[in-house]
Amino acid sequence: FLEGSGGNIGVLHGNDGVMIVDDQFAQLSDKIKAAIAGLSEGKLKFVVNTHYHGDHTGGNENLSKNGAQIVAQDNVRARLKESFSDPIMGREVQAKASTFWPVITFSEEMSFFINDENVNIIYLPNAHTDGDALVYFRKANVIHTGDAFVRYGYPFIDVSAGGSIDGFIAAQDKILKIADENTKIIPGHGQISSINDVKELRDMLVGAKEAVVILKSEGKMLDDCINAKPLAKYHDRWSGGFINSDLFVRLIYESTK
Repeated sequence: FLEGSGGNIGVLHGNDGVMIVDDQFAQLSDKIKAAIAGLSEGKLKFVVNTHYHGDHTGGNENLSKNGAQIVAQDNVRARLKESFSDPIMGREVQAKASTFWPVITFSEEMSFFINDENVNIIYLPNAHTDGDALVYFRKANVIHTGDAFVRYGYPFIDVSAGGSIDGFIAAQDKILKIADENTKIIPGHGQISSINDVKELRDMLVGAKEAVVILKSEGKMLDDCINAKPLAKYHDRWSGGFINSDLFVRLIYESTK
């Protein structure tokens, strides 16, 4: 488990070589390679991207040039290939060069058998994005969730890239179905977690969705929903510098019918 300026990195190393989950930003590639070298002399063979965001895929080009194979859900490759607009966050997402694209993709699930470990990679539909993957190291009982579970406060629902509040709740349910009391959970950002942390996030997501959907079902427009402060009970615990309560109301509003 490596922490840096981007998303958390999981490292599986052994006689068969090295697999990592996510690779942060391009400018950190040398530091990442040095950190891996401190754990293993093996060759970096596979990089699994949990989704398309640059703080999780920025090192793809550098590491693939060194021979690593980039692996991700089908939609990650599609997202990296095409530019698109994100009006909610006020940004333009630029397409990446082909050297960043995954060369091995999957639809629903795939497995690796490496270093005496059974690694299951499982699609989490329309949660943080439309291409999220959960990586489950079965023997070690470790789950890397990518940004489908995070510890920085309200999670970012990337609605413009297919994310949704319902998918986010379903992702927590999937994690809880796989995990047990002893599972170590590596979030996309933040400290090593347990199922109790996932349950806490899930409870907030369910309550927050209900509060916003009630207002929306009454015919209230987005601004009215925000002004009603439906997430007041969650604000002190969850509102942060990245996603505050008002923005989270909008993300729920925009991702529900």
